[in-house]
Amino acid sequence: MTESNKTSRVDFSRIEVGVLGNVRFKLRKIPELVEDIKQRGLLENLVVWHKRMKREPHVLPDGREAWDRYILIAGHRRHEALRIIREEDPTAFETVPVTLFTGNEDDARFAMLAENLGRDDLTAAEVAESVYQMKLRGHAQAEIARRLAKSQTWVSRLLKFRENACEPLRTAVADDAVPFDLALTLCELDEGAQKRTLARYLDAKKTDGKAAAGKAARGEAGAIVRPSAKVLARELELITSARKSAPRDQQVVLSLAERVLSYALGRGPWPAELPRPEPPPKGTSKPKRS
Repeated sequence: MTESNKTSRVDFSRIEVGVLGNVRFKLRKIPELVEDIKQRGLLENLVVWHKRMKREPHVLPDGREAWDRYILIAGHRRHEALRIIREEDPTAFETVPVTLFTGNEDDARFAMLAENLGRDDLTAAEVAESVYQMKLRGHAQAEIARRLAKSQTWVSRLLKFRENACEPLRTAVADDAVPFDLALTLCELDEGAQKRTLARYLDAKKTDGKAAAGKAARGEAGAIVRPSAKVLARELELITSARKSAPRDQQVVLSLAERVLSYALGRGPWPAELPRPEPPPKGTSKPKRS
């Protein structure tokens, strides 16, 4: 997502890192990337914000003045790998291929986030922090969604997490120790309850497994915990069997229960004689149909 697709080669020493921060909290798998670049070269350009100075030149670290700045937007892992390679061999990658981005600072920040969204190892906590920073810069949810080609619901969920999750919960999501959807549910709790429920979830995950621990945590948070399709199917079989041998006055009730379970499994319509279930109150997790 860049405003310009122009490419160029720039002195490695001219590329500025950290001016706009970084979407990533930490750079992962750098040694592997170093070896890959040594063997195959730099296969993907770095993306830089080409900022032209207007009133006065920018002073480089070596004291030189320059009217053009090249500020890193995307490719922080590649840049770090190149830095390590150049420490071993200062003659390597003296210049590097770049894709030039032109625009203002907010344009560059949006481009940084958009360029990184396609990366598999980017965590929800990292994305949420970047979206939150764009909100702090005065951008509405609708604008953030439009500029990132995402839905407003996507933006809203990330902001809910960033603004309501306690620091340990944000860290757990960043470390991939807690699924993002579960973290959203825990955000309904106050800070103290979040920390307690998080600690119990992490302990239970070791002994009971991820699924059971997550179900218990959602229960503590007051969310609607939906039985699995396997459990619903077993209950449907039991009710169907019981209805066949039940007294006549009980068959109507069992028949309704059978049809409700069939609906929950996606096998039939909701019983017309029963009122439709109301949607869950705002702030609770909506159960998903199988």
